[in-house]
Amino acid sequence: MENNLQAIFAEKNAMVKQGQIVEATAKFFADSATTSDHTGAKTKNKAEMLEKMRGFAGSIKAVNGITLHNEALNGNVSFAAASLCLTLYCDGWPDK
Repeated sequence: MENNLQAIFAEKNAMVKQGQIVEATAKFFADSATTSDHTGAKTKNKAEMLEKMRGFAGSIKAVNGITLHNEALNGNVSFAAASLCLTLYCDGWPDK
């Protein structure tokens, strides 16, 4: 079981590194998964997390780089810390 979870975790993180954050959330998060981020914002389930990720992804004009710094898996809890270098749309930009 542990090897299977490691493989799933590795596949999810590979998708994130390729910029497929929304797709990784849809594929790998349990319906009851909860999340928190560096701002303290929390989601109560997968549907809330997907809504948050879709809104975030819609604000991205270009992905300039993604670095996965740390990752851990312990039982049914996973953790990943990444930096994203992005060019974002700004309110009022004519090309949004």
